[in-house]
Amino acid sequence: MSTPRLLILGTCEHRMILKGYPEIGFFKTTADLAGICRRLLPDQSKRRELRDAGMKILVHPENTFAARWRSIIEWCDLGVPRKEQTSS
Repeated sequence: MSTPRLLILGTCEHRMILKGYPEIGFFKTTADLAGICRRLLPDQSKRRELRDAGMKILVHPENTFAARWRSIIEWCDLGVPRKEQTSS
């Protein structure tokens, strides 16, 4: 099993998927990512906390690739607008 990722780009989609994940686990910029890494490197217990929180959230049948593809197909069938279609 690969090591789970602890830090995630803080997009709306990622925050929706990882609802309840600790805020320190999200970054916005590379500078933000570097700062979080500096804080987490010496703090093994915080890294474990992030890992455990992520696994608790993600290890569910609705978070498989098959489930994600079903959601994408449903969105396409429903005509959910893409980002570029909603921008003015």
